[in-house]
Amino acid sequence: MRAEEYLRTLANIEHETEQLLKDRARIDERLIQLTKAADSLRDLLATPTAGVLDLYYGRVVSELGITDAIREVLGESKMPMAISTIKSELIDRGVSLSEYANPGAVIHNTLTRLERQGEVVRVQNPAGQTVAYAESAKARLTRQGKANLDPPPPPPGSRPATVPTLTPPAPPPGYPAAPTPRGYKKMPSPPGYEKK
Repeated sequence: MRAEEYLRTLANIEHETEQLLKDRARIDERLIQLTKAADSLRDLLATPTAGVLDLYYGRVVSELGITDAIREVLGESKMPMAISTIKSELIDRGVSLSEYANPGAVIHNTLTRLERQGEVVRVQNPAGQTVAYAESAKARLTRQGKANLDPPPPPPGSRPATVPTLTPPAPPPGYPAAPTPRGYKKMPSPPGYEKK
């Protein structure tokens, strides 16, 4: 394959990946809506059995590691969550915390690591105490398929609009020019000056 073919293949892969991430975000949002609607109807009808979505969703989350499960829980929450709420939500979704001696500490350490990675933000009260955690805006955009947060680079050979082009003033007549990347420009000798 030539370089052009590699670039074309890479562009196709990136385009398809972007489309799939958008589709996944849309599908995940719809599944959340359907699960909430089904839960409301079950509560209204006093039907304690789990539905198809609950069983499937619980199985998917329970197969995740603790870090990914916490990411999922925070990603689906519209509000910041306290560690105890995250723990309850993980248990409700079928994530087994029995293998951990102190699940709260494991969740706290995982959240601290995710915060350092920029995936989670800490919510503090006026006294500076951590009261909850939430998914960071960057993580939310990435999860929704908008991973490229940086503006696109300017076209080759152009300058960004925010950087002014600085042109040095011309030297007064009779003075040598400023150095250029290729050296000094040869200036004519001032009037009345002759090499001997």
